[in-house]
Amino acid sequence: RIKDTVVVLQKAVKGLAVMTPELEVVGNLFLENKVPESFKKVSYPSLKPLSGYIVDFLKRLEFMGGWIDHGPAVCFWMSGFFFTQAFMTGVKQNMARKYKVPI
Repeated sequence: RIKDTVVVLQKAVKGLAVMTPELEVVGNLFLENKVPESFKKVSYPSLKPLSGYIVDFLKRLEFMGGWIDHGPAVCFWMSGFFFTQAFMTGVKQNMARKYKVPI
């Protein structure tokens, strides 16, 4: 959804798509270096300004992409997960199954 919004905003700025009120809000927030609420709804929590958020977002995509392309890493970037608790629950369940230990 984030990518789609950015692509449509770029087209709207060029005059190739309609500039809706929602896109105008996103564009104005970009100019103010703020993360739009529509991004926050589908993303991880962050207090960073837009520039820092984008850098962090791209690092997270690279981390997940590497995991997908090359399999699980030897160590994990814990704060890179959107929902760390779910990852930790999965790790505990996998270890319990592997060693036949009740949890």
